[in-house]
This record gives sequence, C-alpha cells and structure tokens, in this order.
Amino acid sequence: MLPIGCHYGYRAPWPPQSQCQHSCRRRPQHPGLWIFLAIYTGDCIRMAWSTPKKITQEFENFRNLRKTDDYSATLQALNEAKASYPDGKPIVEFFAEAVDYLIKFGSIDEAEILAVDGTSLWPNSTLLIIRLGRVYALQRKESAISVLRELLRVSPLPEGLSLEAALIEAYRVDRVAAIQLVSDLSALYPKSLSLAKINATYCNWKRDYRGAVDHLKHALFTTKDPKKRDSLIAKIEAISSKAGLPFDFELHTAGLRSDDSFTVAALTMVYNEKFNLPIWLGHYGRQVGIHNCIILDHGSDDGSTDDLGGANRVRLPRGRLFDERARMRLINNFANDLLQYYDAVVYSDCDEMLVADPGLYTNLVDYAHKLKRPVAYAIGLNIRHDPTSEPPLTNEQPILRQRTRVQFVTPMCKPLLLRKPISWGGGFHACEHPPEFDDLYLFHLRMADMDQALKRMAITRNIQFARDGAGAHQRRPDDDVITGTYMNVQNMGVIEKWDFTKHLAKHMDGMKQSTTGRYKSETPARSGMIRVPERFREVF
Repeated sequence: MLPIGCHYGYRAPWPPQSQCQHSCRRRPQHPGLWIFLAIYTGDCIRMAWSTPKKITQEFENFRNLRKTDDYSATLQALNEAKASYPDGKPIVEFFAEAVDYLIKFGSIDEAEILAVDGTSLWPNSTLLIIRLGRVYALQRKESAISVLRELLRVSPLPEGLSLEAALIEAYRVDRVAAIQLVSDLSALYPKSLSLAKINATYCNWKRDYRGAVDHLKHALFTTKDPKKRDSLIAKIEAISSKAGLPFDFELHTAGLRSDDSFTVAALTMVYNEKFNLPIWLGHYGRQVGIHNCIILDHGSDDGSTDDLGGANRVRLPRGRLFDERARMRLINNFANDLLQYYDAVVYSDCDEMLVADPGLYTNLVDYAHKLKRPVAYAIGLNIRHDPTSEPPLTNEQPILRQRTRVQFVTPMCKPLLLRKPISWGGGFHACEHPPEFDDLYLFHLRMADMDQALKRMAITRNIQFARDGAGAHQRRPDDDVITGTYMNVQNMGVIEKWDFTKHLAKHMDGMKQSTTGRYKSETPARSGMIRVPERFREVF
C-alpha cells in the first residue's frame, strides 16, 4: 500500500516541503485531485482502525464463549478469531487461551498443533512454552521436561495456574527431572508464588509435610493479596494439622518495621569456625549491630557458637554428606526472606569481610542506605601472608595492621549486599544482575595466616561432599598449600597505588550471561601485591 497522502506517484500537497518515500516529483495541479486525495486518506485511516476493531470483537467473542460449556460454538468462534487476524498471526495471549480451552475439553492433539504453531511464531514466549510443555506432559512425552527447561533461559516467568498445572503434569512424566527443574527455576525466581506452591505440592506428595509447610510460608511472604494469603494460611493449617506440626499464624505474617530506621542484617553459615567466627562477629557487629548478625550453625561441636555476644543463632543438623547446592538454596531463600524485615541483607562466608571505603562511608549501613541498585558487587581481594617476614595473626591489633598486602582476584568479586531479592548461583559468585563496581570491597581471610589455614584445611579435608569433585580447594595437601600459596609471596613486589580499574576492565570484558540468566566472567584476572591504604587499617 502506498503511504497516506501519496497516490499514483503524486506528492501530498501538505506540508509543501515534505518528501514522499516513493520519490514523487510531481505536484497535484487540479483542486479535484486534492479532494480525491482527502477522501483516499480518510479511507486509509478508516481501514487502519477497522481491522483491529474487528480483531478485538472476534477475540472477545471467543473469550466470552470460552466461559461456557458450548464447545462447538466456542470452537467456531476460535476459528473465526484465527481467520480474522492478518496473515493468520493472532496475539500471543490468544494462542495461550486457545490452547487452555482445547486442553479443558480434552482436545489434546488440536492443542498440540496450536501450541507448536504458537511457539514457532514466538519462540521466546514463556506463555506458549508452558502450554506446549503441558500438552506434552499430558501426552506423557519425555520431551515435556526439555520444553519446560526452556523457561530457564527466557524471562520473566509468568505466574498462574497454567504454570502450576504444567509442572504438576511434568512430575507425573519424570519425577526426578521435574523436581530438579522446579529447584532450578526456584533459584532463578526466588519470589515466585507459583513455584513456592508447586514445591509445596511436590513435598506433600512425598509426605515431606514440614517441607511443604516451609514452601507455603515462603509463598505467603511473596504475596500481599488478602485472598491468596488467607488461602495459603488455610493450607498451612491443614497440612500442619494432618502432620501433627505446630501451627502459629504469627510466624507466617510478613514482618513490618515499627519505625523508619534503616536496618541491615549480616548473615553467615559456619561449621567449627573457632578462629574466623570471632573476627566475623567483631567486624559485622560494628558495621550493622550485633543484634542484626545471624549465624546459621551447621552442626558445630567445637564450642565456637556457644557464646555469640548477642548475635542470633539458627541451629542446623549436620548430615553425613555436605551438599553445596542445598546450602546455597537455603541461604538464598533465607537472605531474600530477611528483606521482609530488613532494608538490606549482607551474606558472606565466615572468612569474608565486606567493607565500604571508610573514607567515604561511616559503615555498611551508610553504604547500603545510599545504594540505589538491587545488589552491590564487591571488589574482591585476597589478604596475603608472607610467613618468612610476618608472624602469625594475634588479637592485639586489627588484622589489616598485621597484614597490609592484598591481591585482586576475580572470583572474590561477588554480589553480597542485597536491597532486593536475587538468585545466586555458583557459590554466590553470580546473580541475574550485571556487575557494577564502586567503593565496596571484600577482604578474604583464607590466605591471611598460614598456620590457621593449615588448621582449617585439616577440618575441611574430612568433610564428605555430596557431589564428586566438589570442594577440591578445601582438601589440598599441606605441602601444596605452603608452597603454592605462601612461599611465593616474599618474591612478589608491592604496588602502593590503590587502583583496580584495569583489573576490573579485564574482568568485565569476559562477562557473559549464562543460560540461567546469571552473569559470570570467563576472563580470570588477578593483580600483583597491592598495599592497603592507611584509612582501612582500623576497620577489622
């Protein structure tokens, strides 16, 4: 169709300076032609408006009949709605609703055809991926799981009954694969109400009633809809009653602060951390307040968690095998849920000290209060020890008085301070938000003292991991630790300039987004030894 105001090679009379895209050069010379062009233009406008109106009418007719049990009339309306769209391409929502309707009446083969057509037109539509996966699951096809796994690469994930129905039916096709899929999705979308409910359903089927209640509690925290909250509370009460579990409504109510003060929680998980835990408590107690420090105690039996000086302890039973993925899921959910009560949450391992530049910020609370991003990445630094010239660490001085050399390393550039819920991956090294760096630093103590490192290695070397190959860095031989980590420090020069610009640039050049949507650098970078500035020396 020629553009409005252009016909048979003539240029529109207004505006006089306009140029037609068809390179018209002649002007209309007769007033009658102007009238013709005006009528033609009006017809074009009416055509442009009439087609969407017809589309909307046909679609609404289908939607109205879909609510009835008149299958033949609804099917006719469905075909009329499809035919009314230009080139046979209706909107995504139309395809999704039509598939749902065909499933409702058991027309699974027709639903498959429609779902396949829809995903071919919109391969990144989560609505249609869910429908196709559900159709395949109803047909007991193994491809249902692989189709639904596509949800890991597209976003955002929609909420609703269709997602729940698809995952319930996928569970009947391949129980193990479905559980893993929902686990992976939950890590990517920790605030999803639908996934929390489906996790609860899975647990209920396995008679893991406590797990079902925990997932329903999580669902309760993700919604403010009174009706949904009432429904979830009723389910929690029913399952608790059936399983003989205590039911306390107050535990399921999202926390509300009683004042306008800005609060930050500091969270860690420990096992027999007699050396590092006092340092962690001292640092974060000063930064956020000791009563805002939370220790997940994974079965410590060395007395290190008996007296935490006012910090909070959550006891966790220690199993025979250590599952890093289970640990990460627990901490991810715990940290995200703490945001119901706190303005920001810091998670760090017990040998990691997060520090906002003391020349610019009073403490981590000051930094978090000024942070506008959902998560803050830290510049990662390993504190290095030269045992040939530096004595073992003592409690008589701050650590950064005793150890003044650090080394930039990309694996420690971690997203550890949250203002909004996120989905961690890869040992808390990655999340779905791209990295931005400013004045936040992460000081890692693993290499800060050779004697303590060897003692810690003696503990972690005996931990049995659930996955083969996991935790290799925690089972290194002593000779390898001594020669590979400490004896080479004396030969490394020290740079006095506190500038990580070029190292961060290299780190960012290798940044890629994985299939799970998380950002991870594929370009390892490390610096030489860099001197810690004087302003940091008293922080911890």
